[in-house]
Amino acid sequence: MMSRFSTFEELKSKRKEMVKSMKENDAFDGIKNLLTELYPDKAHFIYELLQNAEDMNATEVNFQLFDDKLIFTHNGDKRTFTLEDVEAITNISKGTKKDDPTTIGQFGVGFKAVYAYTATPEIYSEDYCFKIIDMLIPEDDSIAQQTLKDQTKFVFPFDNSDKPKEKAFEEIVEGLCNLDETAILFLNHIKTINYELSNGTKGYIKVDEMVSSIKFIIGIRVKKSEVDERISYWSKFNEECPIIVEGKLKNNTVSLAYRMKMLNDGKFSVDSSLTGKVCIFFPTDQKSDLHFHINAPFASTVARDNIRYCEENEKLIEALANLSVESLYYFRGVKLLDYSVYEALPTIRDFANNPNSRYQIFAEKIKQAFESDALFITEQGDYLKLEVVMWASVEVKNILPLSEVEFYYQKSWLPRFTTPSRIEFFVDQFKIKEFTIEDFINSLEKNPNFFDALFAKQNAQYFKTLYYLFSQSKERKSYSIFDSKPSRTEILSNVEFILCEDKKLHSIKDRLYLRTDYQPKYYLKNPLYVDLSLKNIVQDREIKQFLLSIGIKEMSEQEDLIADVSGDNVSIDDMLLKMMEIIEGYKSGAINIKDLEESPIFI
Repeated sequence: MMSRFSTFEELKSKRKEMVKSMKENDAFDGIKNLLTELYPDKAHFIYELLQNAEDMNATEVNFQLFDDKLIFTHNGDKRTFTLEDVEAITNISKGTKKDDPTTIGQFGVGFKAVYAYTATPEIYSEDYCFKIIDMLIPEDDSIAQQTLKDQTKFVFPFDNSDKPKEKAFEEIVEGLCNLDETAILFLNHIKTINYELSNGTKGYIKVDEMVSSIKFIIGIRVKKSEVDERISYWSKFNEECPIIVEGKLKNNTVSLAYRMKMLNDGKFSVDSSLTGKVCIFFPTDQKSDLHFHINAPFASTVARDNIRYCEENEKLIEALANLSVESLYYFRGVKLLDYSVYEALPTIRDFANNPNSRYQIFAEKIKQAFESDALFITEQGDYLKLEVVMWASVEVKNILPLSEVEFYYQKSWLPRFTTPSRIEFFVDQFKIKEFTIEDFINSLEKNPNFFDALFAKQNAQYFKTLYYLFSQSKERKSYSIFDSKPSRTEILSNVEFILCEDKKLHSIKDRLYLRTDYQPKYYLKNPLYVDLSLKNIVQDREIKQFLLSIGIKEMSEQEDLIADVSGDNVSIDDMLLKMMEIIEGYKSGAINIKDLEESPIFI
């Protein structure tokens, strides 16, 4: 866009006429106060200067603070300062780039923030050197021309009569020292921000793109005055979003960034503790309820502290939500899609207190992606779809390891996670099947031999865990004759799952015993003992109670006395002798008569 003026002198003359007219009509002071009070943040013009330097393709900017002024320079080489720029910087609500929504620096209003500190800002460039008087008049008569090559310089004397120099100095010190990663995170050109305070202390913010072999991870080094350098890590993603503006199709770049943590092994994980900010290249005051930063050339309020509700902004937000889904595939491609990512992802639950939030679309889009694509992490580190993953307790996984659940059910285990946490809230929304010991028993009900191959290769410790889980399972109840269900014991009676000391598996239909201090001396010649060691602890007591409940006996004199001697090779004398010993045992209290109800000696 060409300037309306043919020369600098013509522009200066017209601006003088404008200011004179405004002052004669008592409008000047009102407009000046309005423009300088628009911005809620102290030293907001620091961001405006960074924006202009970014638009000029600057890679490095420098702030030099003195007691009575601030000097700002940048090395932007997109073009030198033009007459159009002079016109824009000395006008109201006019910028050389206003028709381009991808360009963030507009001198029209944004630059007016400097007048909270200065009355006569000075600009030095390759072609124009001038100062501004009364916000609108470019004046070069009293300005020493400087020869600047590939550099633009701004000088801001602290000569605003409404703000003492000391106050201006303090606020700008605070503004510079408050600069952090977000000041540079979403800039495409600026890689270094330097500043030097009047006492000689220096600070900087620098982008380090060599912190990882993963291209989308960058480092940002922040050094504040009198504070050691620190580095933060970011995963940054960009996408183009075409939008029609004033009848023209414009490609706008939208971006988002996750803060990362470097682990001891040099790998990275997502830091979900980040409070996400909505940025227009720099953070606004808008709350998103996200745990990552988002950025787009949003249409904003004049002060750029918030984004407006309009169709173009909603399209940008939707594009960002789609980008958040795309970021999952980038993470997955380098094996960084883990539970730290899950923890940072939004859920519908996050917006319970703000159900009409414009940012809920992020949670909706991400949920849809997880419901359709292979994004769930298995214990082996693979990524599978929702329909082929299951949860289980640690104990259940011990009796049904990953290889076995894949073989028997064609599914995979999800890894363990700590509860309660954001991870739990994220995964809960998918209503993933939790495989329990009841499901294990159900498979045995359908086929008593279902797990024969699994059981055949296990040791005593495995079966001890299995017995404990069985002890914790729910007993089945039939509520009517039309709802008849076999009991747990009835199901297990057909399964060979008791490992005995003969190293073979037996069913509870066999006569099995738990070892005690008693050694048989009557009729139990070669008793079959369960291969099991129990201690007097809660879990072992529950295992013992379970085994007794399904028909396994503790070895005792009573069990020895009532052992089955009804075989064909047993003589009448043996049977009579046994009956006499039983009677004596009953008299002495060693035998409970009720325990003889099923004894074959009475048949």
